[in-house]
Amino acid sequence: MKARGVSQGVMLLIPLLTLRASKNHMSTSAASNVSSAQSDALSQQIGIALLKKQQDAVKAQGAAVVQLLQTAANLSKAAGKGDGFDAMG
Repeated sequence: MKARGVSQGVMLLIPLLTLRASKNHMSTSAASNVSSAQSDALSQQIGIALLKKQQDAVKAQGAAVVQLLQTAANLSKAAGKGDGFDAMG
């Protein structure tokens, strides 16, 4: 009878160990998913910051081109200067 009791105890213990292992796997998987989501969010924030810097640089270049054209137009208005410059195309 003892052998049978031990056998039944082992049979009850195996599902508990399997359940614990399954919970640990789920916890590890959930932690991995959270870590991956945080990494993705950080990558997205870095990408957005880089795009903003690029946009600022393009805006600055555009402003410089406008300033250059305005300066050229003002020079053409000065008496006797820039007669050959056609800013209107």
